[in-house]
Amino acid sequence: MLFGLIAGLVFGITTGFRKRLSPYLTPVFAVLEGLFVGTYAYFSEIKFSLITLQAICMVFLIMGAMLLVYISRYISYPQKFRRTLEYAAFSIVGFYIVTMIMSLFFNIDVPIVFSRDWAGLTFSTAVLVVITLTFFVVYDSVDQMIKAHGSVFMEWYSGFLVLVTEIWLLIESFHLLQKVR
Repeated sequence: MLFGLIAGLVFGITTGFRKRLSPYLTPVFAVLEGLFVGTYAYFSEIKFSLITLQAICMVFLIMGAMLLVYISRYISYPQKFRRTLEYAAFSIVGFYIVTMIMSLFFNIDVPIVFSRDWAGLTFSTAVLVVITLTFFVVYDSVDQMIKAHGSVFMEWYSGFLVLVTEIWLLIESFHLLQKVR
């Protein structure tokens, strides 16, 4: 599980900075993250019955709702909103990376990430809100690429963006559902 997470993180960061390599790195990233998510779902299912089904349903409902809202153009958002969402998402990812390093190498746990009290629930809910709103940015990026008749590597990169956001939403859905139980 840890191998899939770390290797997927390395391939994901590489794909983010080297978009031209996305046709080659995105499938590798998908396999590695599939290993990680599959293992995580298996162990979560052992501890909490039917949590995988609930998390997957939650992901599809959120993704579908955000796609419908984006397509209908009910909500328009300025560039400042997009930048704020990107900063929030990168801050959360940075926080998770620091938390993972602290946990793995220094045996220090950050209780707000996994606690079941009001602070942990608030944190997980806030992260889910940021991820949900991030779908606007992802869908907009895909839409702009389609309108610009982007190259093949940009098609793969757009797929990579959707995949990363979907996996992140799935993991956070697991976290929230585990805290609620």
